[in-house]
Amino acid sequence: MQNVHGVLLHETPIILDGVPGRELVIRAEQLKVFMKARLLLVGNQMIAMFAFCPEDEEYPDKNSSNVQKFFDSLRLKL
Repeated sequence: MQNVHGVLLHETPIILDGVPGRELVIRAEQLKVFMKARLLLVGNQMIAMFAFCPEDEEYPDKNSSNVQKFFDSLRLKL
């Protein structure tokens, strides 16, 4: 996979169902997209969710309803 030379715009600590993680917003200039990601470490497993938005559409950090619904859909069974 080619390196997309992304720029980290925001990194926010989160807690989902008692599990700490991070939410990231990255701008990938070569692909002309913004990426919003949630990363959680559950035991020895990493859970990762990604949403991509073209630069000319709604910026993912503004919590577009579709992106937020997608991220809110994850529930952990511990």
